[in-house]
Amino acid sequence: MDIICPHCGAKSGEKKFVDNFCIDCFKRYIDVDTPAAVDILVCRHCDRVKLGKWQEKNANAMGEFILKQCNVHYDTAKAKVTEDGECDVSFTIRAKGAIIEVSEHVGIKFVPTMCENCSRQSSGYFEAIIQLRGAGDAVEKMRDKMVAILERETFIPKIDESKRGPDIYVGSRQAASELIERLGLKPKISNKLHGVKDGQRIYRTTFSIRL
Repeated sequence: MDIICPHCGAKSGEKKFVDNFCIDCFKRYIDVDTPAAVDILVCRHCDRVKLGKWQEKNANAMGEFILKQCNVHYDTAKAKVTEDGECDVSFTIRAKGAIIEVSEHVGIKFVPTMCENCSRQSSGYFEAIIQLRGAGDAVEKMRDKMVAILERETFIPKIDESKRGPDIYVGSRQAASELIERLGLKPKISNKLHGVKDGQRIYRTTFSIRL
């Protein structure tokens, strides 16, 4: 004898049932709380987005970020960010001994702002200077190599060229130090007090490298 769904009148011989409801009507009783839209900060200068931290736009990363904004107890979930800036999410949920798939649509609102790196760069901020000295060709090649890597990891507000060699101003002291170590260079290091913030002394570091 068929069970009749009390909500839509479907029969168990026609559709899958969970308890006394057809599977489609049963989904209405599953607690799926998804936002209508999610705000994502986007830098108006470099076009990176903030997904916990600032990073390049990536559909998978944005999808994971949106899933974290959904209040759903699920077994598995997928999020697909479309080219027009929307997101389709789907959840696999175990309930009453059945596996239920629920799909929802979540909008994305890109909120223009300026990331910390671009804000600092526009103000001429820097934490370190890399001074390259030595023969012309070697210095030029090293400068170009360093600049290409540093531009991916931080920012370079300016490069001063002189007869002695280039001074590369670097936004992040850590990025400069890690790059120099990675390249196996042995710099002379000096620190200059720049100021005090929140009771902490702030230093700018100069890495002098002779090739």
